[in-house]
Parts: sequence; structure tokens; C-alpha cells
Amino acid sequence: EFPRNASLSYVTSETKAMIPMMEDITKEEVLRLKPMTDKTKLNAMKFMDLLVTICLYYEPMVVPLVACRMIKMAMELGYSEDTIPALAHMTITLLHYSDDVQLAARIGRLAESLILGNPQEHSLRARGIHLYIIV
Repeated sequence: EFPRNASLSYVTSETKAMIPMMEDITKEEVLRLKPMTDKTKLNAMKFMDLLVTICLYYEPMVVPLVACRMIKMAMELGYSEDTIPALAHMTITLLHYSDDVQLAARIGRLAESLILGNPQEHSLRARGIHLYIIV
């Protein structure tokens, strides 16, 4: 459950708690993730991706919390078509709520490398994901 009124200190703390996981993530690791098969979890990932888009305008402090949740789900439950957008959302989260611009740039490049050649490449680009990962 997400807090109703996420404070800057809470969001920053949650973001920084993700840094150890994000420091070690590689393209190969993401590609080795088993496919996410639970339909409820797949729908949750899809919903959270849509939620981020809405929250960017109406509740920006929720974006980092959703991005963190999406990454955790992907790493625990497997790869879905929303894993790449999750990485893109995490890029912007790291950029705004941590002191680690280099890590944000690396995760952005990781997301971009996963988009290139992806069967959904055009769809991912059309959704504006590339805007997030140019850090």
C-alpha cells in the first residue's frame, strides 16, 4: 500500500533503499529473468505503468514509489513487457530523488539497450519511454 501523503523524506528514503539492487543490475540479468506468468501480477504491472503516467501530472511524489514497486516485482516475479518502462521510471526516480546521477544514467542506458531490437520497440518509443531515459 502506498502512503496517502508521501513526504519528500519518505520518497528519498525509499529511492535510496533501491540503490544497492540497481547498482548490480545488468542487461544480461534482466534478459535472464524468467517470464512473469501470474496474470494478477501482470495486470498489476500494467496498472502501475499507467498509474505512473497519471501521477506524473497529478501526484508526482507517488511516481518513485510505484517505480520502486515495479522493479521489485520484476526482480522477484520475472520479466514482463512492463519491465522496461519500470526501468525508465526508475531512471527518472534516481535522477530526482538520489544523489547518484551516474547510476540514473546507467539505468537509463540499460533501459535504452533493452528497447533496441525489442519486438515492442516502436510501441515503447511511441509511449514516450525514451524521454525518461535520456539522462
